[in-house]
Amino acid sequence: MIRKKQVVAVVGSGISMATSSKAPTWRELIESGLERCRLLGAKDAWCRAVEGQLKLEEFPDMLLAAAELVHQKLLGHGVGQFARWLRETFEEIEPEDPGVIEALSGLGIPIVTTNYDDLIEKVTGLKGVTWRESRVVDRVMHGNESRVLHLHGHWDDPDSVVLGVRSYEAVKGHEHTQAVMKALGMTKSFLFAGCGDEGLSDPNFGKFLTWLEAMEASSDAEHLHYRFVLREDGVPVRGNLYPLAFGSAYDELAPFLRRLVPDRKPEPRPRRAGDRRGRTQLPADVEEYLDRLKEETETLTLMGMGRSLQVELPIAEAYVPLRTVMARSFETRQTDRFKEQHGEHEEEVQLCEVFGRAAALGLRGIVLLGEPGSGKTTGARQLAWRLASGDSLPQQMGLPAETTPVLLRFRNISKEALGRQRGGLRHFLEEECACEDAPDGMQNPGPNLWNGKAGGVLWILDGLKEVTDPETRKKVSGWVQSALKNRPKDWFLVTCRFQGYFREGVPLGPKFVEFHVRPLDDGQVERFVQDWFGAAYRKLLGRDREDEAARRAGKDAGELLGILARPAHQAGHLGELRTNPLLLTILCIVFHEERKLPTGRAELYAHCVRVLLEYWRRDLYSTELGTALEPYDAEAAQAVLARLGWWMHSEQNRTEAPLEQLAAEAEELSEQQRLAIADMLRDLTVMCDGASRRDGAGFNKIDARIGRDLARAGTLSPRQAALGKKILRKYRRQLDSELYVSVFG
Repeated sequence: MIRKKQVVAVVGSGISMATSSKAPTWRELIESGLERCRLLGAKDAWCRAVEGQLKLEEFPDMLLAAAELVHQKLLGHGVGQFARWLRETFEEIEPEDPGVIEALSGLGIPIVTTNYDDLIEKVTGLKGVTWRESRVVDRVMHGNESRVLHLHGHWDDPDSVVLGVRSYEAVKGHEHTQAVMKALGMTKSFLFAGCGDEGLSDPNFGKFLTWLEAMEASSDAEHLHYRFVLREDGVPVRGNLYPLAFGSAYDELAPFLRRLVPDRKPEPRPRRAGDRRGRTQLPADVEEYLDRLKEETETLTLMGMGRSLQVELPIAEAYVPLRTVMARSFETRQTDRFKEQHGEHEEEVQLCEVFGRAAALGLRGIVLLGEPGSGKTTGARQLAWRLASGDSLPQQMGLPAETTPVLLRFRNISKEALGRQRGGLRHFLEEECACEDAPDGMQNPGPNLWNGKAGGVLWILDGLKEVTDPETRKKVSGWVQSALKNRPKDWFLVTCRFQGYFREGVPLGPKFVEFHVRPLDDGQVERFVQDWFGAAYRKLLGRDREDEAARRAGKDAGELLGILARPAHQAGHLGELRTNPLLLTILCIVFHEERKLPTGRAELYAHCVRVLLEYWRRDLYSTELGTALEPYDAEAAQAVLARLGWWMHSEQNRTEAPLEQLAAEAEELSEQQRLAIADMLRDLTVMCDGASRRDGAGFNKIDARIGRDLARAGTLSPRQAALGKKILRKYRRQLDSELYVSVFG
């Protein structure tokens, strides 16, 4: 069950007390709160009454009533007093004997705790999440993120702390939390560690276990849950909750847990030495680079919602985790898109698990193949962010402990790097990681990364297809294969489109494991649409109107999902649009602007292309490259692309062409454009006054004869149209703007 991740560890106060001598029991915590109330002026009679309730240990409800009295008394002096008491009680608790927590973490299963302290986080390096953070809890429970779920709250978030009757009622009434716990109880086995009778009888877990017993009894379920106990404890079976004896003394629990680790020797997590990435000190310029990498990758910009409104979301919230298929065959099997059963052996793998799966095969190279817009780049960014930010340790992702990520985008590779006979990859590394604005001595971490001063490097190489020239792509592929061979401590992840990978000399060879990005499933589509509208409306309306934003987002998401569920949008190529993250984004934009989706495939495709062109135009002119280009009209650009698309498909299996050839084809004027040129030439001929220079009245004297001859020609040949177009550039102000744009953009 542990190997299949069908178990959830539930950690109680007993584990905290064994890890640190300063960790209080639940009763000791209430007694501490009572003493704080006494210091704040609580009357002796009231204090004695609370003490009396605490002595009735056999009645858990009385303990809870005492906790409620203390909780409300502290709040009566202000939330600040309650928060201060929590901070002074828990902030300085440090792990003294981390063995059991390390062993529990080594099982690789989700961890839920009823403790208020952060000992688990301090030992494992994981982040915590409380029951109030529903969106993050969802990601944790779906296995998309590794965090410690604090079911009863965390001391640093006083509003989340479940202590008295009212706070317990808040959790009992929190539908999302109850739904999560019930779902876990029906699909997973709970493994209770450090949960005494007091913990198992609290109103939240007690009600949950009672419900679980009733449900499993009525369904004759064989789903079992376990509780660690000492051999001599004699704990009875409670429903499907069975005692699991680990030894005769508590110090036998950690070795017992290590024996449960599936198919590998126990390997304690590296201890943190003040570094947020849980590793030894890195060179200062590498630290600076990782900080920049974290900032560059920590948000995603959502497309759409108007041309001026940009919505940024934390990547941990916006990212829909990719599902991949590991495709293994004895020979290279070419494909230009995702196909089921493409490989001889296929295996579903989450993106965050690809390194571990490759390691199991004895390999360090991964190539992530997908269709345009399938999320390859976003996935690469998310991996880089998780490691650069310290959100995940390398070992948690199947990498060696001392691994440093670098994210290099092939679209940024320079002609100088490509022109080198040797050292091209090193030059590319130094170019991409350099920053002129970094402090002195930290501008170029490339040499330290290249020379192993930062440990092994995880090379995240994004967009091999964006090396547009096929011959140059072969050369770059050779760089990567050579580096894998000659840098035994490094790991490599390369992303590429299917269409650009299976070309002679480009595939990276048998030392790289192929993972194919799977299209979104129905659940991912639903989450994507809800997240998109939710983020957009929160940005549009502001934080002070979150309720309205949630209402409007829910309404729009529901309507769009209803449309996408119709048969017309489920079949064929229209159905494929919704399973691609980029195209699904465009569908969200089109629906937001039009309040509907076109039912015709051609019309819907045209909408998608226009949105992409507008987005690309804005992105282009926000860079230095855009300053050297003339503005273009999206509809005119669409006409050029339509002509190029027709030309590309006029030859079977042609999916790419040299840039020079595409440019020549784009210059070829369409019949509609040739007619527009003839019309504008005739307009200028009519208004021409024969002046020797441009005076706003037709041709000047030099252009008049040629212009009139072309105007009288009627239907223009391609050569005549090109000449007419050259002349017309001089007379833009005199011409019909729509006609002009249809030709020149």
